[in-house]
Amino acid sequence: MRIVNTTQLLKEIKKVEPKGFEVCTNVGFLSTTKAIYFHKGLVYVFLMEYDFHFDPKTGLIENEFKIKYKNWKWKIEQLIS
Repeated sequence: MRIVNTTQLLKEIKKVEPKGFEVCTNVGFLSTTKAIYFHKGLVYVFLMEYDFHFDPKTGLIENEFKIKYKNWKWKIEQLIS
């Protein structure tokens, strides 16, 4: 497991196939697990308990993702296949 910032997360996700990671992050006192995917030029953030649908309306371009999650720290837990 590695802890990375948002920019590093995007760099790492582009190096792997499929382009998805299970990540953990802290929001206040709570820890949440999410799936982050880079798919067809968009970044998708899913909660692990929901189905993953790559709807372009819900994806973020890289710059939007960087702005929205600017100061977040991500713990990369595993590659999602």
